[in-house]
Amino acid sequence: STTLTEALIDPLSSTPAPTTACTGTNPTPTGLATGDPTVYPQAVTIATGENVVFDAGRYVFCQGLTIQTGATVTGTGGVLLYVKGGTVDISPGASVELGAANTGDQRNIIIWVATAQTVKIGTGDHVTRLGGTVYAPTSKVQLIGSANATAINVGTLVAQTVEIQS
Repeated sequence: STTLTEALIDPLSSTPAPTTACTGTNPTPTGLATGDPTVYPQAVTIATGENVVFDAGRYVFCQGLTIQTGATVTGTGGVLLYVKGGTVDISPGASVELGAANTGDQRNIIIWVATAQTVKIGTGDHVTRLGGTVYAPTSKVQLIGSANATAINVGTLVAQTVEIQS
């Protein structure tokens, strides 16, 4: 076990968060860029068997994002998933491959969690690829593998604490 006794400087603390109101209904289908940002006021669950491709853009999840076992989620053209409220739970049995934008205020951030919570990022018999920074500065991030775990590939991780489970 490693414990840091001194506070570290948050390298992204001055990055502006996407600003938006969390009103209305969720756009459909999930992943289609309908604005900048595209806002999901209600919780989003990408269910078993669903295949969601995120267009390049910024997506705001006001009440959380769950990606279930057996779901496939891709988006490599410059995606930011900003979780303003609710929880983040990527099942170890989900297939996820996302790439962050390399321009703009939030460049290189793939998932931004704005609230203190436990963020779960799992992998199973595939590689979970998050090409960018997972930014959850006030959260505990759990990297969870299953019995057949292959790998979790995260560009950078900024969190209050990190827990690795196998």
